[in-house]
Amino acid sequence: MSKHEEILSYIEGLEIGKQVSVRGIANRMKVADGTAYRAIKEAETLGLVAVNDRSGTVRVAVKGQKVANRLTFGKLAEVANADVLGGLAGLEVEFSKFVISAMQRESFKRYLSPNGLVIVGDRKEIQNLALREQNAVLVTGGFDVDQEVVDYANQLGIPLLRTSYDTFTVANRISHALANELIKKDVITVGDVFHQKRS
Repeated sequence: MSKHEEILSYIEGLEIGKQVSVRGIANRMKVADGTAYRAIKEAETLGLVAVNDRSGTVRVAVKGQKVANRLTFGKLAEVANADVLGGLAGLEVEFSKFVISAMQRESFKRYLSPNGLVIVGDRKEIQNLALREQNAVLVTGGFDVDQEVVDYANQLGIPLLRTSYDTFTVANRISHALANELIKKDVITVGDVFHQKRS
């Protein structure tokens, strides 16, 4: 198998939504950037990856390919290109909705719901409140997070994530991921109907 074919095989094995980059592929597969670039371009032609101006190149479902209909905090961390700072135990929990913390604490609390995600900057009080209300926290802008908050997330088993992206970019990426999940849930294929009729 050629290096080109190995790269295509590797890309095909990636989880749907996973980011793909020339440098990442070149480093992982120990090939030249040009070889990685050509393989990614062919993967795009084959429908294995798609290019988005804001999120870059990502692995997509090939027509007819079944994908899981769950968007977990772990998958959200990938979508947001986020580091997991704490709460590893909660990464497989299914995500419900997200809210951006751009208001006073008193107003903000009513928008929280269990298994939600709070997108926030360097506001320790809001980070703690979100965790206390059973919401994962995504800190934008690459801000440092107080060790006390990290420890609290670990104690509760609720994810605490950090990304270098700004709030608008990360909210946009999550919205796209949610829309893709809803589309996947609502699509019924002829094969699905056929199998239901036979049962």
